[in-house]
Parts: sequence; C-alpha cells; structure tokens
Amino acid sequence: MSGGENMIDFGNGTYRHYTKREAARLQDMDDAYEFPCSWGDSLKQLGNAVPGALSYAFGGSVAQALAA
Repeated sequence: MSGGENMIDFGNGTYRHYTKREAARLQDMDDAYEFPCSWGDSLKQLGNAVPGALSYAFGGSVAQALAA
C-alpha cells in the first residue's frame, strides 16, 4: 500500500484512497461480500485476490487443453 496502488489520482494534485467496496469491485467481487476486518487488512487481502472472471477464463482454458 505504500506505493499508492490503492489510490485514485484525480490529476490535479489531489488523491483519495479506495474504499473497501471500490477495491472489491475492481476485483470483480459481489457487492454482498462483507469485509469483517480493517481497511488495511481488507486491502491486503484484495491485493492478493484473483478476479473471478480471470479465474473462470483460466480454468476454461486449462479444461480445453486437457480435453484436447
């Protein structure tokens, strides 16, 4: 989080950190998912997450390769 990767740069010298919900949406997570931990812990978890659509595409590709 120290590199500013969880921030929005408005281009005019102002910045804002993502909320947990904004970061979750960027990772393709359902809005119903709740984060019971702190903002920092949640952003660490989200930073290590793989978006669902990417996982689905990768799994489909592996399945095709194994079926061939």
